[in-house]
Amino acid sequence: MRHHAEAFFAATESKSPEVLEPHLAPDVVMEAPLTVHGALEPVDTVTGKEALLAWVRTAAANFDRIRWRDQEFFAAGETVFVECGGDMTVAGTGEPYRNRYVFRFDVRDGLIRRVREYSNPVAVARLLEQLA
Repeated sequence: MRHHAEAFFAATESKSPEVLEPHLAPDVVMEAPLTVHGALEPVDTVTGKEALLAWVRTAAANFDRIRWRDQEFFAAGETVFVECGGDMTVAGTGEPYRNRYVFRFDVRDGLIRRVREYSNPVAVARLLEQLA
């Protein structure tokens, strides 16, 4: 199961969505449950393989550099958790963006069905201020 999560990180670092494509279920859902305004429902939800691949392309456009540091993987059954640091450079400004993450990957029938990205919403809010 770990290789599915590794494909996600490889695709984002290399800015190559095609690395991730064979690992995704057609109806995959990615969500970020922690929000900058404290909503209890995820407001950042991506549904479907093509939408998630577009999300990777958008991340590639928004950041000149994407690096995942200190990845720690834990797999239990068909679920993989990854704790890591993100070390990125904002495209156009060169400003650093760093955050801590926990990702949850749910895999069924050999494909990623759901991704949840938990990160520090304060760091995300500061990033959004830079981009505004």
